[in-house]
Amino acid sequence: HFLKLYYTGSVYFSDLCQTQEPTDEEVEKYFDDNAEAYEKNGLTKDNKTVDVRHILVMPEGATTDNIRTDTFDDAAWEASRQKAEELLAQWEQGDKSEDSFAELAKANSQDGSASDGGLYTGVSEGQMVEAFNDWCFDDSRKAGDTGIVANDAAGGSYIGYHVMYFVGTDDPYWMVQVRNAMTNKDYSEWSANLVKDITATENSGMKYVG
Repeated sequence: HFLKLYYTGSVYFSDLCQTQEPTDEEVEKYFDDNAEAYEKNGLTKDNKTVDVRHILVMPEGATTDNIRTDTFDDAAWEASRQKAEELLAQWEQGDKSEDSFAELAKANSQDGSASDGGLYTGVSEGQMVEAFNDWCFDDSRKAGDTGIVANDAAGGSYIGYHVMYFVGTDDPYWMVQVRNAMTNKDYSEWSANLVKDITATENSGMKYVG
C-alpha cells in the first residue's frame, strides 16, 4: 500500500512540476528582480551551458580509480592516443551522426557516462578540466564539431584522451539555475500549504498524522 501511494504520488508530482514550470519570460523577470544577489554569487546572463558527448580512452589497465595513482609508461599513453584517433576515424567513416557517436561511446568510453552515450548536459564554463573546457567553450564551436583533447598533466588530472562531439548550446546557465530556484520555491510553498492544517494526534503510544 505504501509503495502504491509513493509511486502514484511521484508520478503526480512529476506531472505537476511540468505543468507548473515557469515560462522563459517569468524566469527572466525573476532573475532581473534578484540580479544583485545572483551577481554576488557570480551568476550573470553571460554564463552559458553546453551539451557534449565524449569517449574517454585511457592506457591499458587504467581505471578511473587508479589512473591518478598508478604509473603508465609513454608507450601506453601513445597507444591510448592512437586508439582515440582510430575511434574518431571509425565514426567519420560512418554516417557521422550524433546517434552513431553515442553508440561508439557506449561501446568504448571508459567512464561512467558510457551508458548514456558519453553525454554531458548543462556543462557550465569552468566545470570541466582545462583542455575539455576550452574545447567546449571555444567561440567558434558549433553543433556537430568533433576533436580529440587530452587532460592537463600539469594540473594533476591527466586521465586520458577524450574523443569529443559537440551537441550544442543549452539553455543559458543563469536560466537553468533560476528556473530550478523558482521550481523549488513553488514546491516548498505548495507542500507547506498541503499540511498546514494537519495536526498530529497520539494513539497507542505512537504519533500518527491525522
